[in-house]
Amino acid sequence: MSSTESTGLDRVSIKQLTEAVIESNGGEVDRTTPERWRVTLPSELDTQGATGSADTGASGGTGNNSLDSIAARVNEPSTGNEAHESTLVFDPRDQQGDDIVVRPGSPLFNAILDLARDGERVAYVRIGPSDVQLHEPPMVEALGSNARVTGFESDHTETALAFHFHTQIESVRSYDRERFNTITLDTASGARLPELTERLTAHLGVLSTDARPDNPPALNDETVSDRYETAVGVLKEQIAPDVEELRAKADEAVGERTKEIQDLYDQRREKLEAEVDKKQQEIRKWKNKAQNARKNSTRNKYLANRREAQTELEDLKAEVEKRKAELTKEEETQIEQTASSHAVKVDVINVGTTVLTYDRGELTIEVDDADRTAETTVPYTPATDVFGGFNCSDCGEPFETERPPVVCDGDHVVCPDCRVECGDCGTLLCGLDGADETCTYCGAIGCADCREQCAECGNTICSIHEHTCSADDNPVCTLCGTDCDTCGAFRCDDHLEWCTTGEEYHCPDHTADCDHCGDPTCEDHRDKCLVCDGGFCRADRVEATSADGELCPTHAGYCPHCEGHHVADDLRTCDACGDDICADHAAPCTACGDSLCPTDHVVCTACGEIHCANHTVPCTDCGEQFCYDDVQGCADCGSWTCEEHVAACSVCNDEFCGTHATTCSKCDDTLCMAHTTVCQCCGDDRCGTHVTTCDTCGDDICDKHVDTCIDCGDTLCPTDQQQCVACEETFCAEHTGECTDCGEQFCYDDVTACEECDDWICSTDRSNCQVCNEAFCETHVTSCDECNDPLCAEHARSCDYCNTDICQDHSVECAVCQDLVCPAHTNTCVACDETRCPDDGLSCSECGDALCSDHTVECHDCGKPLCADHATDCTSCDGVVCSDDATACAVCSDVVGTSHAASCTVCGSSLCSDHRKTCQTCGEVRCADHIEYCEVDGEPHCRDHLFYCEHCGEGAAPLYCESHRQTCDVGDEPLCVYHAESTPILDETVCDKHTEACTLCEQNYAPAAVNDGRCETCRSIGEEEVDIPDSIRSDFRSVQVAQNSSYVTIYGKRLLGTNQLIVLSRETSEEIERRNIGVLDRLKGVLR
Repeated sequence: MSSTESTGLDRVSIKQLTEAVIESNGGEVDRTTPERWRVTLPSELDTQGATGSADTGASGGTGNNSLDSIAARVNEPSTGNEAHESTLVFDPRDQQGDDIVVRPGSPLFNAILDLARDGERVAYVRIGPSDVQLHEPPMVEALGSNARVTGFESDHTETALAFHFHTQIESVRSYDRERFNTITLDTASGARLPELTERLTAHLGVLSTDARPDNPPALNDETVSDRYETAVGVLKEQIAPDVEELRAKADEAVGERTKEIQDLYDQRREKLEAEVDKKQQEIRKWKNKAQNARKNSTRNKYLANRREAQTELEDLKAEVEKRKAELTKEEETQIEQTASSHAVKVDVINVGTTVLTYDRGELTIEVDDADRTAETTVPYTPATDVFGGFNCSDCGEPFETERPPVVCDGDHVVCPDCRVECGDCGTLLCGLDGADETCTYCGAIGCADCREQCAECGNTICSIHEHTCSADDNPVCTLCGTDCDTCGAFRCDDHLEWCTTGEEYHCPDHTADCDHCGDPTCEDHRDKCLVCDGGFCRADRVEATSADGELCPTHAGYCPHCEGHHVADDLRTCDACGDDICADHAAPCTACGDSLCPTDHVVCTACGEIHCANHTVPCTDCGEQFCYDDVQGCADCGSWTCEEHVAACSVCNDEFCGTHATTCSKCDDTLCMAHTTVCQCCGDDRCGTHVTTCDTCGDDICDKHVDTCIDCGDTLCPTDQQQCVACEETFCAEHTGECTDCGEQFCYDDVTACEECDDWICSTDRSNCQVCNEAFCETHVTSCDECNDPLCAEHARSCDYCNTDICQDHSVECAVCQDLVCPAHTNTCVACDETRCPDDGLSCSECGDALCSDHTVECHDCGKPLCADHATDCTSCDGVVCSDDATACAVCSDVVGTSHAASCTVCGSSLCSDHRKTCQTCGEVRCADHIEYCEVDGEPHCRDHLFYCEHCGEGAAPLYCESHRQTCDVGDEPLCVYHAESTPILDETVCDKHTEACTLCEQNYAPAAVNDGRCETCRSIGEEEVDIPDSIRSDFRSVQVAQNSSYVTIYGKRLLGTNQLIVLSRETSEEIERRNIGVLDRLKGVLR
């Protein structure tokens, strides 16, 4: 079998499959000549050959000597189950005489594949150390004579499963792709073993293969099933690139074909939409004609045509939607069939399984290093020729040419980096001998006899960094001990004390504890207190301010004002804050005698005496501190005020603080709040003598803001004063009135009351009615629109047409409706002088003269009124027409209304109904010179709606209308009904110039149904079950069928005979085409 990485069907794989199938079914193979095998075929292959003999046809042969010879041999009379000897070759160039060529597609190879599909094909192979050559690791080979393999020791036996697959990939756009793949998996873990696959295929000829050994490996069905599923998954990964490539090409082809189908059906849908648009244009045409019609009867006719067209439009829309739905369904079917015909098919056959057993173990490697020799082992699997790591026994890193193996004095094979020398005695060590235990401080290497451990920290130390504690004689490293700074003896950390003042180490004999904090202190840094004579460290002693010496924390007191330390018994306590103070900074209160510190005593601003906070108070005005003898209490708020800021009221003589005392702005007298009056206009403070009260509102006002009403004499503040706009005098509110029009204030002598509403109006804003001469405000007076005279509501008239006000002299009454109108809206008939309003007035549309109904006629087209001088008689009816609607027929010269005439859309000639024709397609009017007739039904049409058939020609050829037009769906040429043809599959209309024959069934189709020379029917052969006559089915080993609306296409396969393609008519079942498909055609990919 081929290796796992095989991507094609090579000749070695074909040979291996051929040999395995022949021998496993009882045949024999002689491979003495590698290119030409003498074989004895088993009966199964003989039977396959006999039943698959080729149909030689009329010529008696297939045209291939090898195939003909096989067929001749197979058809010879059988003598029972006797075996036949044959010669097999695997390259056509080696074929001689009756030799049989075995290659993909050959009859014998197909028979071998069919036989491999049936039954169980399980082989058992053991690959032991004796079956394959044992190799040396590459590093051993590089070392030459300094290293050698001395033996192999097997640890255990492993089992693997090798699955052999034959794969065939089929696609409409590619040739058949065949290959063999062998996938080997570990039975226990399921891991892939490509190296084992290579060994198996390379040594298959010399390995012992048993049908089933006496003691086969124990494999449960679940494990085998799981491994088989894994192998299938791996196979899918291997063939995935080819499958994806074919699918990508197929998707591209499907996309292109789908685009063609979508474009085709889009065109058909656009044609349907065009029919709807055409009908909508017809509706708009009738609407426009109805709007432009001059006569009601003509307008009603056009509206009726429009309603009929709308009904036809609704029916057409329903039909178009139905047809579009059908086209969409057809389009989807075509696209689905296209996708189905381009599907990529993968056929996988498990042609056999091999159960492999193989050994795993270790190679013993002997290494020479000068006068030292040692052994080590390397993991090795002979079956896969896979080595484990040839690694250093110490660090585990693999040996390299630059790092070859060496031997230490402990007989370990290690790398040069892991072998070191003892710095004291020179012994060669590795990590397995403790070489990694180096001196912690300098990294020096030492053997077990040459190194020590620190008794304090446990670190390994060399002789250079080793000391002995003078207290207990234990070995100590340099960092775990030091010399006493007093006596110089070396001690470990457990036998030293740390002086917290001098930051030095001392022996316990040269230190003592501080009497206050207990910290050890050396003799140089311990001293006594002046009071108690105790021993204290430097941190617990302070310098005395008032004595020569130092004090301990118990007998020292601190004064914050002099920042000095004193004997605690000599300090005093501040009665205000409780702080300790020395005698120099203590002072007594003048009032109560309490001791006070400088922070808590207060000096009176007036007398300068020292007082405590309880016997001083701040002035409410200046904020300075005073004793109680030097302040006065305010009679209003009770706050304390010094003599400098206290004030006495000039009315009641009581004393007040600055907040509760004011000054009169007129006379400058001092006042308390109770005797102060505030002007409500300017806010000035006034005494009672210098203020006045307003008689209207009662507010207090000063003399600067007071005034008097000239009518009643009342005193008024500015708010209550009213100024007459006319006479400019001051009045109170009761003696003034407001003009309702301008809003200004006037005294009663300068205003008048409106006759209608009694509101006051000034002389400037009042108006007097021209009829009654009464005074009115602007709201209740109007004016005549003609003469502008003012009028009251009682004497004003209104035009019923424009609603303007007019006087009685300028109003006119309509003779029809009796409405009053102004002169501007009065119409007077020129014939009888009858007066009318605009709604009832008439005028000639030609000359514009005013008319009454008795002197007016109407145009029967537009309905416009006309006078007798401008009306023209219509020759088509009894009515009259105006000059705009009168026209003369270009043929007979009769004058008719435009509703009875139509213009030729080509030459513009005006025509009466007797001398015009209407196009049956677009409805346009044409004269006799510009009309043509359809060859089929003789109906009149304009030239734009008739066409020449592409195959009938032009010039003298007949013309056809759109209802008798067919269009070639390929070239879009116009065709008559006699030259149009409908094709199968796509149901398209084409001409005979644009059909394309399928290279397989050789029938004609629309080009869109043919891709790469093949129609869609032939591309889908075998995708559906179709009933065919038994007489045809029995002629072949297998048949594949496809059909369309016209044909049934049958592809029959024979094992050795010629394959055939048959085309039947679906309507009559008659045979239309039958032809042979040769080997050369199949190799070209004509058939899948």
